[in-house]
Order: sequence, then structure tokens, then C-alpha cells
Amino acid sequence: MKKYFKSNLYFLTIFFLILASLQQLFAQTVATADLRSLLLLHPEMLNYNPSKRAFKTDITDKHKAEIEKLQQNSALMLADHKITLQTLSDSLAKLDKEYSRKVESINKTYRNMSEEAERHKDEGKAEAAVFLRKRELYAADAERGAKARALEVQYTMTAEKIEKLQSSVYNVGYTEPSVTAERFRIIEKEVLDAIRKVADRKGAKIVLNAAYFRSPLKAFGNETADFFGWEGSELENPYRDVFYSPFPTAIREDKSAIAGYYSSIISKAKIWLDNSDTVFMNFDKSLTGRDVILGGEDITEEALLILYAQYKMDMNIGKSVAKALFEKH
Repeated sequence: MKKYFKSNLYFLTIFFLILASLQQLFAQTVATADLRSLLLLHPEMLNYNPSKRAFKTDITDKHKAEIEKLQQNSALMLADHKITLQTLSDSLAKLDKEYSRKVESINKTYRNMSEEAERHKDEGKAEAAVFLRKRELYAADAERGAKARALEVQYTMTAEKIEKLQSSVYNVGYTEPSVTAERFRIIEKEVLDAIRKVADRKGAKIVLNAAYFRSPLKAFGNETADFFGWEGSELENPYRDVFYSPFPTAIREDKSAIAGYYSSIISKAKIWLDNSDTVFMNFDKSLTGRDVILGGEDITEEALLILYAQYKMDMNIGKSVAKALFEKH
């Protein structure tokens, strides 16, 4: 019995040692990063205006002329597409009216035929009336369906063109859509590179996306909307305000005032994070929308600080911004 117990104890000890080793190995090879927040807090996003759906850029005569030309072309195309859309809508309405009149005419014709057959006790004619009515109604349905489908396809395509034009906003002092898309691609690449650097340093072979899926306006309500500025507003984003609001030198010796200053930075950063759906309105959601699969060491903060260091940002402010990542609502 003792021999059996010792044997089992030996194998259990070996098993737990192996399990502990595997857990340690797993912890070393798997990390998590909040990709969505890293994209939001990339230094280039300081220049992004969600209401314009574009990045700030230098205003030159050439840039101004190009944007104005794009605005004019876009407005002309938009007007043409809207006219086409209205024409297609009118055609669909006309088709429905014609179909209704045709159905009414068919019903009237064969109702009269049926009544006449009934008066003359002509069963053959009555059956023919039923058959012919069904055939003509079927033909009318098929004709109307074919024409309607063709018009609906054109309508959908035109509506999509209008939506695309309306989302392609051109503003003087801001990047045009193609340049904005390229900026986002650069941001994505730099964020992924920063994550790889931290992962390599920590020996992590796998980095999982630990993005927070905060609900916009959930925590701040109307205050967020007023501060953030929705489409059409000229308000700057709160993230830009974080780094470009000068530190008040008058409070340099006041520890509580300094704490309040950095607390306000955290609050502004959280507002920016909470409005991620609006900020990423034109961003490819396939990258940001992947959920957490397994746990690991979260390297989001360190990756963010690498980005701030690369762009020579104020690291004290940067560290305060990083705290907003982990203060969940």
C-alpha cells in the first residue's frame, strides 16, 4: 500500500511540475494588447478631426485649389446622382400605378366574362374566365417584377454612390479621403510594430487583442457629446487638448493642483476612448473588432509609451493618458 502511495505521489509531483512549467511557458509566450485603444491614442490621432473625418494639414494655395476643385466635382456628381435617384423613385412609383391599373383592368374584364357565363349557364366559359384571369395576372406580376428588379438594382447602386460621396468629405485644411485612408494604414503599421517590439522584448510569441468595447456616451452622457463635438461641429477632439493645453506654471509647487491637472488629462483621454465608434467611423473595423481569446500579459501601456517616445511627446502626460486605458467604467 505504501509502495502504491509513493508511486502515485511521485507521478502526481511530476505532473504538477510539468503543469507549472507549461503555465510558466504559456505566460511567457502569450501577451495581450488593447489594439483599439492603441490606434485611438497614436500620436497622429491628435491631428484627426472625427467631424471632418480627416487629419489636419497645412493650408497652401495648391492644397486649397485642389480641395475646392474636389468639392465642386463632388457637389456636381452628388446633384446628378440625386436627380437619377429621384427619377428611379418616380419610375418605381409609376410602375406600381401601371401595375395596379392593369390588375384592375384584368379583374374587370374577367369578372364581366364570368358574370356573362353565369347568366348563360356556360360552365366552359366560366372556367375559361378563371384560367385566363390567372394567366394574365401571372404575366402582369412577372412583367412588373422584372422591371422593378432592374430599377431597384439601379436605385441601390445610385444610393451607394451618394452615400460614398457624402462620406467623402473635402475640407480646406484637412486631408482628402484617399490621404486619410493612407494615414490610417501608417498608424496601423506603426502600432503593430510597437506591439511586436514589446512582444519580442518580453519573449511573447502570441499577442491577443484585449480591446475594451466601451459603449459611446455610456459613461458621460450629454457631457461627452458637448465636449467631443459631433459631425458638423468645429470642436477639436479632447485627445488633442490633452497634449496641447499648456501646463500652468503657477501650480508647479501645488501638489494637489498638479494631481488635479493630470486627473483632467485622464478624464479627457477617457472621453476620447469612449467615443471610439465615432472616431473610427471610416476605419476598417476588421482590425479593431477582434475579441480576447486567451489571457496574458497586457503590453498596451508600454507599446503606447514607445509611440509617445518616438514622437517626443511629454512622457509625464503620456503616462497619465495610459492610466485611462485601465480605468474601466
